[in-house]
Amino acid sequence: SNPTKPFPICKRWAWCIVDEFFLQGDWEKELGIAVQPLNDRDKVNRPYSQVGFVEFFVAPFALATVRLLPPLIVCSDQMMHNLNSWGEEWASTA
Repeated sequence: SNPTKPFPICKRWAWCIVDEFFLQGDWEKELGIAVQPLNDRDKVNRPYSQVGFVEFFVAPFALATVRLLPPLIVCSDQMMHNLNSWGEEWASTA
């Protein structure tokens, strides 16, 4: 649910999750096995990873939910605001 929270909370949770992915990738490197794409701290752009997560996983579900439960539009509006914020962060790191 963190993509639908105010951006400071959303970002804090996203960083915790991405850090966990990176630890997994570090272990994969130590073991000499293939590192999964989102787990490689040397290749992943954090803001862009969140753009992809929201666009491909969260937004379709959230928008379908709003069709069934219109009062949840507040959550999808926040998600779209956060998506724009992630896009701005991504642009500033490129």
